[in-house]
Parts: sequence; structure tokens; C-alpha cells
Amino acid sequence: MKGRRLLGWMLALVVAGCAPDTNKVYEEGVLALKQGRPGEAVQKMNQVLQLRPDYLPAYEQRGIAYLKLGEYQDSVRDLTKVLEANRDNPVLLRHRAIAYFALGRTEQGNADLCRAAELTKDTKVQENCAERQKAEQTPAPDNPG
Repeated sequence: MKGRRLLGWMLALVVAGCAPDTNKVYEEGVLALKQGRPGEAVQKMNQVLQLRPDYLPAYEQRGIAYLKLGEYQDSVRDLTKVLEANRDNPVLLRHRAIAYFALGRTEQGNADLCRAAELTKDTKVQENCAERQKAEQTPAPDNPG
């Protein structure tokens, strides 16, 4: 029995030694995203999330990478997960707004954009929100034909 227990411990140590370092893989994914390789970033974040399924920074980075890839629904899903834990993150709200606009979900995009405008001192974000709100209130011209 002692031999089996010892073998089990040895096997566990070998497996642990072969497991990728999630911090290293995460940093590689962040670097890939910064260097304009969002597909690689998604792959790295997938690896991290397989080992650490509740690691919100990986969802954040993967959500941004999906946005850059034009995979808007996946981007919304990941960014929403992070925003559930930190709903006052203006950067993530702006990213999710972009994804919502790309999906044609203007109302949700405007809500995120204007929430980000409330949270930030970035005048461009505030102006963009105001312009979109004004456009929503302006009636469309009649089209007789």
C-alpha cells in the first residue's frame, strides 16, 4: 500500500511539474494582444481559463481580443462576466458598447457608453454619449417615397 501511495505522490509531482504556469501563459496572451495578435491572445486566455475558470482578468483580455477579431457576441459574453464583478469599469463598458453597436444593439451600447461617460473624465466619451443621446431624440425625417 505504501508503494502505491508513494507512486501516486510521484505522479502528482510530475503532472504538477508539467502543468503550464498560468501567470506566464496569461502574460504571453496580454503581450500577444498588445502586439496585434488577438487570435493568439484568445488561445492563451483559453489555456488560462481551463486551469483557472474564475480568473476574471483572463475573461477581460479575451473579451477585448474577441472584439478585435470581430467576434462581438463572444466579446459581450466575456466582458459582461467581468462587469458583473466590477460594473464601474469605464474601459470595459466602452469596449462592450462597441461590441453592442456592432451587433446592432444600439440601446445597450448607448447605455454602456453613457455609463462610462458618467464614470470617466474623458471628454471624448462624454461628447460621444451626448451626441448619441441627441441623435436618439431627433425624429427621423419623413420619407414620402
